[in-house]
Amino acid sequence: MAKRLPGQHFQRFIIEDITAGIDQAILTMAGIRIKCHIGNYTQIGKLLL
Repeated sequence: MAKRLPGQHFQRFIIEDITAGIDQAILTMAGIRIKCHIGNYTQIGKLLL
């Protein structure tokens, strides 16, 4: 559990950054989905080690 990829929390940072400047109760979203699972990038993580 201690090992993780460097960009694991990158998507969460982007969403938090966008919502920080908006003062509305509901934030409408476009039809774009960001789907990421840490298991998809295991080979990249091994290369960086």
